[in-house]
Amino acid sequence: MKILALRHKNSSVGKYRVDPLIDKLGAKVRTEILRKNDKKTIQELADKFKALGDIWVIKYLDDNHTLDVLHSMRKAVGAKIVVDIDDNMWQIPTGNMAKGSVNQFVNRGIMMTKSVQDADFVTVSTVPLKIALQGLNSNIEVLPNYVIPSEWKFKRKKHSKIRIGWVWSPTHIPDMLEVEGALKTIQKKYGDKIEIVIMGTELDIFPGIKTTNIKGVKYDKYPKLLTELGLDISIAPLEDNDFNECKSNIKFLESTMAGAAFIGSKVYPYEFSVKDGKTGYIADNENQWVRKLSFLIENPEKRAEMVANARIEVLKNHAETVISKWEYFYGEL
Repeated sequence: MKILALRHKNSSVGKYRVDPLIDKLGAKVRTEILRKNDKKTIQELADKFKALGDIWVIKYLDDNHTLDVLHSMRKAVGAKIVVDIDDNMWQIPTGNMAKGSVNQFVNRGIMMTKSVQDADFVTVSTVPLKIALQGLNSNIEVLPNYVIPSEWKFKRKKHSKIRIGWVWSPTHIPDMLEVEGALKTIQKKYGDKIEIVIMGTELDIFPGIKTTNIKGVKYDKYPKLLTELGLDISIAPLEDNDFNECKSNIKFLESTMAGAAFIGSKVYPYEFSVKDGKTGYIADNENQWVRKLSFLIENPEKRAEMVANARIEVLKNHAETVISKWEYFYGEL
């Protein structure tokens, strides 16, 4: 069967969740479902899509018109729709910028639910996300996120200070309290010996904490930038809630490929995949964050050991072996 994958240009989610179809299965790509110049009947548009693929892979839709048109097209030509979900968008916590207004959140939830319910198959990135959605569709397959090693061949740049970094976005506003107190303590304790780097914003997001702020980039430039930042320690604080429980471990994978020792919160994506003390650290409270950050700051040999162990783990279990799961799933459709 031929596959038509629909994704936004330069989307990091598309890179992890759609591109394996392109690279390994010869999928065609369309960056919008409906275009302004698509002045065709449902049947004509369906025939156009069918010529590109028998299986249409999409993200969830929150636009009722597009969803109705797509399902009418599927019926007209007998195609299959696979909806791919990477986050539990039904459980966005208050304060997360992805939630939007109350009306937006409710309307989006209704459309996302309809998208998942009406799909022939649903693919998700984690087991908790499958469990969260299993009441909406009985055909759910876990296809984990992964890294492509060839995209991480850049050299780290050397810096005079020990760099502690967080790849941040406004969706992480509720997570900031998990690490704010620890970072203040660490900065007071080590002073100019360390540098705290926030990648993803040029704003000073932590009052009273001196940070180096790096503007975010599109994914095609992301591996190079993250590697060249030369982070010694990469942190991934997450509040313990239903939304974060369904997240993937992608920051652990990326940090490892960029050569940084990893510390993440005691939440499923990291607790499940990070071997505490061997491939990274798990921190459950402010005291643990301070203690584990301090140990890595003071022990460069332990940082190097953790990165080496983590790299073996990532290359073995989160690269080509995962892509083969994608190949098998789509090969069986």
